[in-house]
Amino acid sequence: MAKRLGADHVINMLNSDDRAAHLDITRGRGYAVVLETAGAIPTMQSSFELAANKAKVCFVGADEGNHI
Repeated sequence: MAKRLGADHVINMLNSDDRAAHLDITRGRGYAVVLETAGAIPTMQSSFELAANKAKVCFVGADEGNHI
């Protein structure tokens, strides 16, 4: 759906944990904005790994039982 709505790049984290794809998209810098919407601990943790220096990371769908 994100692609249909105009997203430039879409990576399904269930099928891909390929950091090379992220580095290619961001030219090695990481993302300036990361929106985490699953509320799952693995995707919350990878949000910080994918974020660039001084990036904005927003947790939209955090489950109250998940603690990092």
